[in-house]
Amino acid sequence: EREFVDRTFMRSIAESIDPGALYGFSFALVDLTGDGADDLVLAPRMVRLRPPQGFDQLGAATFVYVAEGDRWTLAIEGGAMVVGTRETDTGAKDIAFIEQEGYVSYFWDGAAFIRR
Repeated sequence: EREFVDRTFMRSIAESIDPGALYGFSFALVDLTGDGADDLVLAPRMVRLRPPQGFDQLGAATFVYVAEGDRWTLAIEGGAMVVGTRETDTGAKDIAFIEQEGYVSYFWDGAAFIRR
């Protein structure tokens, strides 16, 4: 699984930010949408990585990719220090980020994650 995540996601992210630089990452494969397919929560670690616009902390970014058949779609892009999930009645999971500015959560509406 780690090699799959590295090959499919991290190498292209790393090359787009700092070609040839060393990088690391943490990840979790978990069904976030309740469809039975694992989705991906990815936390790249790179010296020159900056979180998406609107997030202040340096070096912390989190990407959530939703599996759609054999395709992956970027569903959430944030700057998180901690990520957690909570099971819902539908089988989908709410996902929460603890960021520099506080707590942010998203819920799956059947088609996309919506920020609360």
